[in-house]
Amino acid sequence: MNKTTMIALKAGTAPFVLGLALASGAAYAQASNGRPSVDCTNTPTDPSCTSPGASTTANNEIVVTGSRIARPELDSPVPIAVVTSATMENKGQTNLLDALRNLPVSGQSLDRSASNFQNFDTGVATVNLRNLGTSRTLVLINGRRSIGIPGTTAVDLNNIPADLIDHVEIVTGGTSAVYGSDAVAGVVNIILKNKFEGLELHAQNMVSDKGDASSRFISLTAGSAFAGGAGHIVANLSYEGNDALPASNRSYSSFDTPANSSYAAQGLFDTSGKANFSVAAGNTYTFNPANAVKLYQGAAIDGYTRATQRLLVVPLKRYSATLLGEYEFSPAATLYAEGSYTKAKAHGHIEALAVDDSGNPGQSVLNLDGTPFPGIPVTNPYLPAQIAAAARANGQSFINFRRRSVEIFDRSPHENRDYWRGVIGLKGEIAPGWTYDASYEHSQVRSDTTSQAILLNNYGAALNATTLNGQIVCADPVARAAGCVPANIFGFNTVSPAAVTWLSTYSGIGATAAGVNKGDPVYFEYLRRSKQDVAALNITGSLFRLPAGPVGVAFGVEYHREEARENYDPFTVAGISSAQQATNTVGSYHSKEAYAEINIPIL
Repeated sequence: MNKTTMIALKAGTAPFVLGLALASGAAYAQASNGRPSVDCTNTPTDPSCTSPGASTTANNEIVVTGSRIARPELDSPVPIAVVTSATMENKGQTNLLDALRNLPVSGQSLDRSASNFQNFDTGVATVNLRNLGTSRTLVLINGRRSIGIPGTTAVDLNNIPADLIDHVEIVTGGTSAVYGSDAVAGVVNIILKNKFEGLELHAQNMVSDKGDASSRFISLTAGSAFAGGAGHIVANLSYEGNDALPASNRSYSSFDTPANSSYAAQGLFDTSGKANFSVAAGNTYTFNPANAVKLYQGAAIDGYTRATQRLLVVPLKRYSATLLGEYEFSPAATLYAEGSYTKAKAHGHIEALAVDDSGNPGQSVLNLDGTPFPGIPVTNPYLPAQIAAAARANGQSFINFRRRSVEIFDRSPHENRDYWRGVIGLKGEIAPGWTYDASYEHSQVRSDTTSQAILLNNYGAALNATTLNGQIVCADPVARAAGCVPANIFGFNTVSPAAVTWLSTYSGIGATAAGVNKGDPVYFEYLRRSKQDVAALNITGSLFRLPAGPVGVAFGVEYHREEARENYDPFTVAGISSAQQATNTVGSYHSKEAYAEINIPIL
């Protein structure tokens, strides 16, 4: 539960559509012999009350999501769920996803809770109709496409200012034939307040009933008609800030389920010599809180609790600016434009990296030259005598290990996202009963994700230690000359700051990374860019009348182009860091599409 404090100052008017009120906060419109019942008790004289979930043409015909044919009454071939701005305002919802997830057709998707345990896309909000996947749900803004998260078609709903939403139409059947294959699960069409008039300030603060996880929202919306009502302009500025909610703040999430991780902060050391790490009784050693050697007693006793380092809700800051405008030159020509920019900053928090010598990419230690690390030599001066003796008794010259990098580096991702979208179009009536809509949309999204990292080949050199002139040093003379510092990983918080510096600094020897200079800090970076261009022309009208009504048609063409690129830091590309090896990619595609739709009334 949330305790909510809300302050709203309003001046002027902003017409909005009200649908049939249901407990779920949505209205449903479906084909019937007559008009559906509409609850317009709050705005009885508003013409829009005659058609929930629909936009009107110059002749007051209705265009509903799921069909491009304008109709003189709300008659949709598929069910339409409608979420209104009034519903969101009454519930204090400042994000569209919070309203959509109340619908039965809404499945599990990414949000500030579900996106925490990720290296990227932290804090995004996507919709997943019918649980078929976010890439199979098409999200439209005023009936037009918007770019998705880089590399996907899933639109981040954080980019839609809540106070500019008039209503949202959700269709879950028979839409791929009209909108394309990315609408297999359905369509979410977000209708904005294009003709808002007045000034509205919305300030809101929320906090959980535990006194944490607070969030702040402030939005300023202004709109006005001009030129005798021929033109309208609407602007919105908004800010949203959400605090983190650590998993340790709740009893149900403060412990690992079903057990702790065996990648312990103090390390586990296998002396059995088996090909794979073994926790067999009598062969695996670890340390107690005083860093004294002991036999491993299982993860429940000696393991690592990951939950205390995770978040239930990631912190997010979002800034957005939106401008809408239109001008009617004549019934045959109305020029319209939309422009928006959103900047989001999110910070995840993940437990320290689990490191071992088992050959796992992005996790297992390497030799200095990048080859697999055989294990810690039993001659390592830091290795406790009890563990070394156990390994020798088993005929082993190396021991295998696994350990958390708690005191070494923080791999939690920091993400900055920028979103731009612009639309320009012309619409109007070309003949009695015939209308057109021609538009061009360009949108871009940029996502930069960064975190700390270490070099796994430097790690291997640091574990291969020996004694020279009474000092513990790295055994490899080449590594030693490059500044190698041996790492003591035997116990809690035993790795020295000097060893941490060696692990997190590029040495320029052994396995190398292109474009990096000796002494540069090691880091993880994932840069993504996507661009979208869509040009569309839609025409709809009536051919002739039958006894049951007019025969409506709609047809049009669309050109759609997408371009995306992914770039990683040089250490990830080389495959020597604590991130899984990946390559830079770039790609694009374009499509030319045409459609035709006809509606023949029978009864």
